[in-house]
Amino acid sequence: MIDSIVQNEELFALIRNACEENGIGADIDPALLTQDGFPIDDRLLILKIDEYYNSQNIANRPKSIDFLVLVKCCDETYSLYLVELKNTDDRGQLKSSGIISKFATTVDDFINKKFYEVFKNGVYKKIKLYLISQKDPDYNKAHKNRSSQFDAFSAVKPFDVLGTRVMIEPKLPNPKIEPC
Repeated sequence: MIDSIVQNEELFALIRNACEENGIGADIDPALLTQDGFPIDDRLLILKIDEYYNSQNIANRPKSIDFLVLVKCCDETYSLYLVELKNTDDRGQLKSSGIISKFATTVDDFINKKFYEVFKNGVYKKIKLYLISQKDPDYNKAHKNRSSQFDAFSAVKPFDVLGTRVMIEPKLPNPKIEPC
């Protein structure tokens, strides 16, 4: 599958060396990186999904998540991470409807429609949907005796990603993308 992505001009243009922007991101396990800190070509691919939609010349451009991270496992299976990065401090708001629509566009349009032929034949050991934000999930509970803004995501119906039902998982910055 990695070869199919690299050989596809539209997907190749989205390849990046890191899963981060604006000071927030996911850490990549060193086992997936070269000594110089770049992704090992046949083990890790990082795609900048919103760049695909931002490059489209359409009137109502849909919003999408920031990154798709694909890790090839030793047994020829894959781990797939869909990552939305939100640089929000404690005063900021996480608008769940906007974030949900970003994941919906990525899952329903990008993966299950436009590039389905590329992703459909993979055997996925793990599929994760991460919302990574500086917003402390316990901030509201500790300071205002209200539920966290992250709680809204536990009520969202799961997304169907290539036949697997997956929930959005809120994470604090720098969760680790690990080899499988």
